[in-house]
Amino acid sequence: MDKISELEARLRDNELRNSQWQARIQTLETEITRLKSIIESLQDEKNQLLQALRDKGREIDEINAKFRESYMKDSVIEQLRAQIRQLEDKLALISQENDRLLRDNGLKDREIAELRQKLSSLQQMHELE
Repeated sequence: MDKISELEARLRDNELRNSQWQARIQTLETEITRLKSIIESLQDEKNQLLQALRDKGREIDEINAKFRESYMKDSVIEQLRAQIRQLEDKLALISQENDRLLRDNGLKDREIAELRQKLSSLQQMHELE
């Protein structure tokens, strides 16, 4: 009977340990399920962040394209300003030449007037003779 009592005691002890292990297993399975849920949630969040990153990348590409376009426009504007300055310089030279020609014409008009006056004086003298 000692043997039976000892075996029964060991059986109870084993059942108690088995019950403790079952509780631990159940706790670990619950923890595993919780961690899987967290992993899934983190994976979803990661995917959302990746999508947001791709969207931001597209926005940055659009901004870069606008910047390049703006830079090209600035370059064209500077070229046009340089052409305008050249044309203004040419216009200034033409204006100076025009002013000179007008002065020359004014002098020639005076010369013509003087010559007409002399011609008229000569014609009068000739008529008097």
